[in-house]
Amino acid sequence: MSCQEIYLFCDRVVINLKSGATFSFPPALAQGLADASPEDLAEVEVTPSGDGLRWEKLDADFSVPALLAGVLDLKERNCKGFSPIQRANVPNWDAPPYPATFHAN
Repeated sequence: MSCQEIYLFCDRVVINLKSGATFSFPPALAQGLADASPEDLAEVEVTPSGDGLRWEKLDADFSVPALLAGVLDLKERNCKGFSPIQRANVPNWDAPPYPATFHAN
């Protein structure tokens, strides 16, 4: 579940996974990306492991496994409303979001 490539297409963030699968989401749903310009969204870094995405200028960080589990708002990550199965499918569920320097505005 790691990122091989990330790009913008038709107002969506598209993530091509190393497994060959593709995942996409509208940035309007993601904390820290909703009001970003296409230029700012295009400035994304993939961590060397492929498990994390960083928008330095937007001060937004996401874990690829968490995105695949539907966690677009990092405040929800610790929400008790997620089922045990959902939590079990996100590695390091109780760990801070990757990297731990995320600051919500």
